[in-house]
Amino acid sequence: MNNLTLRKSLLFLCLLTGLVIGWAMAAKANESGEELGEESEKTEPGPTVVEVPVMLMPIATASGRMKYYAYLALQLEIPSPNDRWSVEDKLPYILDAFIRELHENPNIVDNNPRVIDIPGIKARLSARVHDIFGDDRVGEIIIKSLALPRGVQGSKQGH
Repeated sequence: MNNLTLRKSLLFLCLLTGLVIGWAMAAKANESGEELGEESEKTEPGPTVVEVPVMLMPIATASGRMKYYAYLALQLEIPSPNDRWSVEDKLPYILDAFIRELHENPNIVDNNPRVIDIPGIKARLSARVHDIFGDDRVGEIIIKSLALPRGVQGSKQGH
């Protein structure tokens, strides 16, 4: 074996060793959830939020007389990030249940169309989410915004 062949063999052996070591390091990093070259921050994942499309909420008196519509934007707090996709998959069903609930029951306090029943709305919508999942996959329902029509000076009870 001449000197050139020996050098080529050693170079090939070094490259092969580097590849094996690289694969081993990548496998170890993959098991621990880290990427190579980055220091991992060990933080607990916080709750995730899923946006619900804006809905129209009817404001009517107990007799059924329609006063106006309000725009309602919600977010669903998901305590475990692992449940986010299962909640997003059911979002059409959640939205349908929310719209039905908001249209079937009064959304005001003491038959006063200027006082929106925020705690009651949140409790009723939470019950609908529980009906869909049967567990506590969704935490708090967050009212992101409630837009009342121009000229209505309604106060919102308890956010």
